Amino acid sequence: MDSDTAFEVEGALIDVYNLDELKNVQNGHYNSERGLQPDNMIEIRYGAEEVEITDPVFFGMITTAYNPFTTSDEDVYEICRKFWIVNPDLHRDVRYCLAVHGGVVRGVFTIIDWEKAEPPYDNPKDEGRRGFNGYAAPEEIIEKYLNKDISSYVHQNRKWVNC
Repeated sequence: MDSDTAFEVEGALIDVYNLDELKNVQNGHYNSERGLQPDNMIEIRYGAEEVEITDPVFFGMITTAYNPFTTSDEDVYEICRKFWIVNPDLHRDVRYCLAVHGGVVRGVFTIIDWEKAEPPYDNPKDEGRRGFNGYAAPEEIIEKYLNKDISSYVHQNRKWVNC
């Protein structure tokens, strides 16, 4: 069995046996994208409406740390707010962060300001990076972007739009 197949089998076994108590950093490779998911998340993922982004936004990509069963709105905020390569002078007009998983917006936050990552770093790569401080965006902005498909922007490898 090659390693890719082994990862798929591992993820499937974790799902089948509901091994939530594992001490793994992640519940199988790509399980947050292809593993067991609530039916409403499957509907959102495959039925998400494409959206045109008209506001100045930053995409905070949330990948392995996102779990559709257990990740709360507060967790989405904490996961996506840090740490990024940012030039606050260049990106000073950005107003919102769209937390993105699988090309779909999972959270929408107003950005107040950016702060430098301070030691001790969770990851050595965080040195020189920044995280934003913010809060949930206004309801009309959340309705505009939450659970919408932005994969056309992601496929262009864009992290900043309209700023």
